[in-house]
Amino acid sequence: MQTRRSFVTSAARLVATGALGMIMIAGSGCGGGSGSQTTDAPNRVVTRGRYGALAFTLSVAKATFAAGEEIPFVFTITNTGSTTISYSVTDVSDYYLAGAIILQGETSIWKSGTLLGGPGSIAEDSIDPGETRSVTIIWDQRRPPTGVYIPGVVGEPGEWVSPGVYTIRAHALIGLRGVTDRETQLTVDPLQVTIQ
Repeated sequence: MQTRRSFVTSAARLVATGALGMIMIAGSGCGGGSGSQTTDAPNRVVTRGRYGALAFTLSVAKATFAAGEEIPFVFTITNTGSTTISYSVTDVSDYYLAGAIILQGETSIWKSGTLLGGPGSIAEDSIDPGETRSVTIIWDQRRPPTGVYIPGVVGEPGEWVSPGVYTIRAHALIGLRGVTDRETQLTVDPLQVTIQ
């Protein structure tokens, strides 16, 4: 197993589109959601979840987006406890900290690249008391491509989605002792956005 104690302090942007989305990484016991979607600071929409001392949030800057506008959403994990929490991840990069699924109704139409499978390695990490880790996932409002698509290299991006209401479901992808289902235990309540 690899050990990663250094923490990402500068933002890095990993670019892909369609099925992979775009992800920006920035440093900074019951599970599951803990309430409904709320709006704070001008138009920001937030939903929350908790597992023991770990608090999760999912937020978007606004509830309504124009057709074709990128939709960035931020998933955060904060250690609200008084002791360091150790966990395992599928890679030493915070890229694999969380994953998201976009649904139209009950139909899954997009998954973040992190849910498509990691490199298969296991790394150990920890989050100190009061520390927050966050991952920004950017959906380009496209369905996954039908074949191989590498921007500017090969293939065509997926089709644009139609206007309507879309649900974002997100959960932490970390491994914790006692967690048997990350999608229900390390999650936030679903968040809805509208595309006009």
